[in-house]
Amino acid sequence: MATFTVVLEKLKDIFTTDPDITAFFQARYQKVLTARLGFHKRVEISLTMHPFLFITQPSFAPVEKYNRTATRLYHVNTFWLISQQDRARAVEELIELESLVDAAIRKDPTLGGLVREAWAAEGVANDEGIFHPNYAFVMPLTVLARKELPGPESDEGMLEGVDIKVGPAPVGDGTPYVEGSVEFPQT
Repeated sequence: MATFTVVLEKLKDIFTTDPDITAFFQARYQKVLTARLGFHKRVEISLTMHPFLFITQPSFAPVEKYNRTATRLYHVNTFWLISQQDRARAVEELIELESLVDAAIRKDPTLGGLVREAWAAEGVANDEGIFHPNYAFVMPLTVLARKELPGPESDEGMLEGVDIKVGPAPVGDGTPYVEGSVEFPQT
């Protein structure tokens, strides 16, 4: 994986082309979903831009390192914005849209083989309609992905400078022995 931006672009593609999400927006707004990577202040969005999706990569945590790859747990927030004059209908639409977003990720949890797994995380938050007629919710996603670490193209020479010997128990007390040395190259 070159950069995590490839994964974010794939998420954008999944959400803008998912047939159920597309049908949802066509039936309610006669519009297609507009999606962007990054996050902008809501005041930069006009009513004509709804429905709208922002996708961000706010944080990650290392999970494990092996050879020349690191597995990371990425926390991606998706910010979904709609415009609806009818408050009761807005609540219904947000609930339905949350389900559609979750279902879209479940259809292909490896995002076309780009990641080990992606899923909708717990903790969907919405703005409770305080910006009526604009409504928003945040659907956090968790993505488990591998990241290539900088270094040689192959693992050859990875243990260069390491000399560790493990041998059978020497004659005597029966305790196996380990002897060795590690030399780190000067940088």
